[in-house]
Amino acid sequence: MKRIALLLAIGVSTPALAQSEWFARTTNTAGGEIVLLVTRGQCPEKFRRMYATSAEGLIEWGCYLVSSSHVHAVYDIGMERAYPQQGWVINPAYQTQQQPRQRKPEVQL
Repeated sequence: MKRIALLLAIGVSTPALAQSEWFARTTNTAGGEIVLLVTRGQCPEKFRRMYATSAEGLIEWGCYLVSSSHVHAVYDIGMERAYPQQGWVINPAYQTQQQPRQRKPEVQL
């Protein structure tokens, strides 16, 4: 009985965990998508895990680093790509709402 309860708990929590694991995603030219994850995996320092899918269901794993203008990807198969930052959908859990800057009050003499 305890085993069934444990399996049910894992089954219910897994989709929530998978949903919160991705950081950003976008479509790709292969008819699939590129998904940036928040996990580090076996990536070099400052890089995170990612994968790209195709319309046929193929998956290519890799690592990524976000610079000021691009997402730099190094795939496990050896291919390197740089994707523009425009067009990515950010996971709402990782979006930050920036507070508008408050202007300093003007001093009148």
